[in-house]
Amino acid sequence: MEKLKKPPDPPALQSGSVHVWSVGQEIIGGFRQADAFFLNAEERDRLARYRFAADRARFGAGRAALRLLLGRYAGVDPAAVDFATTRYGQPMPVPCSPASALSFSVSHSGGRVLLAFSRGIRVGIDVERVREDVDIAGIARRYFAPLEIEGLLSLPDDRRVEAFFAVWTRKEAYLKARGEGLSCPLSSFAVSAGPDEPPQFISLPSGVSPTDWTLRDIDAGSGYRAALAVNHPSPQVSCHNFQSGLPAIR
Repeated sequence: MEKLKKPPDPPALQSGSVHVWSVGQEIIGGFRQADAFFLNAEERDRLARYRFAADRARFGAGRAALRLLLGRYAGVDPAAVDFATTRYGQPMPVPCSPASALSFSVSHSGGRVLLAFSRGIRVGIDVERVREDVDIAGIARRYFAPLEIEGLLSLPDDRRVEAFFAVWTRKEAYLKARGEGLSCPLSSFAVSAGPDEPPQFISLPSGVSPTDWTLRDIDAGSGYRAALAVNHPSPQVSCHNFQSGLPAIR
């Protein structure tokens, strides 16, 4: 697929900066098995195990974009990027490799894949397709912090769905940035609950200062909510579309 094979100029990712890339449906829908030529054997095997074509295309396009961008940030061939896995199951560049100074986070839902990259600071990103068929009250009472439950259930019915996904993506982004999975319970910290409220941490787990973290909402398009968490008090965040002839970042 030509859209995935065109390399960008080497991008500059400065310390304290976060680059968010969006892979849209036009890229995902155009992905073909032959476009996986620079994925490794484990990735190609995982690709082949997907039962549905849409899931296969989303994973393939997302992993291809991840490799291309990591390769450009690190200045290496995308096929040469090697991944390790944390004890919580998250992928990361192999230690002491050219890409090991980079941090990244990937999330996908429906027809969207979002990727966040930084150099030397932890990042987490989450995107969710907004759906009506969710037991909002049940999930909130089971997983959310008391302040979030109160704020969410105080909203009128026609605002709860958007608010729920705002809270969910903000919390998931933080967990991904910490890299500890659900060993950090969702109820152990609280974020702003209103979909129109500025995204912010209301409280964080014991020993963690909210001033060390930044929370941002990311525009993922109509029908989606997305959020970014960064372990930095004032990161420079820029958003980019992954498309044919990827633009250089200066």
